[in-house]
Amino acid sequence: MLSEEEKSEMRVLYRQAANRRRQIEILAQLYAAPKEDVLEALGLDDLPESAHASKQPKTARRCWPDGVRRAAVERVLAGQSYRQAAEACGVPVNTIGGWMATWQRTHRNGKAT
Repeated sequence: MLSEEEKSEMRVLYRQAANRRRQIEILAQLYAAPKEDVLEALGLDDLPESAHASKQPKTARRCWPDGVRRAAVERVLAGQSYRQAAEACGVPVNTIGGWMATWQRTHRNGKAT
């Protein structure tokens, strides 16, 4: 069982990693934990493999892997703060804000597109 401090450290190391797929394996070895526990600590256990398999971009990203946007919006709607959702999904906080603004525009007055 990983402590909250260890989970927090893992999230920081994961966000800073040049190769996120490899970082998951490294974190599993570093903390002597199964890969599933590392994915759960990072909040990636409910995302498809492709969402956490890509390398971290060196420039601003316009297109996120399938499921990341939906998972982030669902986390905010479930009560998490923008910062918590951003850390869990590995995206900038401002990106979460943009996604939520888009969601609010499309769901205003009960009409979803």
